[in-house]
Amino acid sequence: RDQVHGRIWRLTYKGRDPLKHPDLTNTSIRELLGHLKSNQQWVRLHAKRMLKEYVPNQVVDELNNWVKALDSADENVEHQMLEALWSYQSIRQVNESLLQKLLNSRDHRVKAAAIRVAVDWRERLKTIDPFSVFKTAATDSHPRVRLEAVRALSKYENAKAVTAALNVLDQAIDPFLDFAVWKTVGDLKDVWL
Repeated sequence: RDQVHGRIWRLTYKGRDPLKHPDLTNTSIRELLGHLKSNQQWVRLHAKRMLKEYVPNQVVDELNNWVKALDSADENVEHQMLEALWSYQSIRQVNESLLQKLLNSRDHRVKAAAIRVAVDWRERLKTIDPFSVFKTAATDSHPRVRLEAVRALSKYENAKAVTAALNVLDQAIDPFLDFAVWKTVGDLKDVWL
């Protein structure tokens, strides 16, 4: 153990009560979906975990209705759609239309997160060509999106994936992207070597 630096066990604001987490046991699917709008990450994470306890078809029906009812004027609507996408992913159900919307987001964080989901769903997508998505994302204006795309391309063992991943070098590189390119090229060495 580190006997020099010590540890911070809990940070609290003096005079403020700690946050109270809702009891998510024995809550309905609809109530759990409502918790996906919470500003507390713990609540959102555990709501998604609890959704896995239900029959997937029941969750999909409620989740579809919940996504349709989202207010497009809400400034957090993309984050709420992203929480829904992660909910679909957690119950192993593909929602290509929602994924497509988020892949076209202007917010680089949303787009990068959607690429990660697309990697997981790549073999089950029917209307979206994931390789094309990753290839295009490798030339995106934001480095976080490019990083996710480069790592996604490592899943394809062909020369086109190597070429597409190396397209990221046409723009500025940071240490994280540099490592991602190095790792991807290493993962695909049997193809290009």
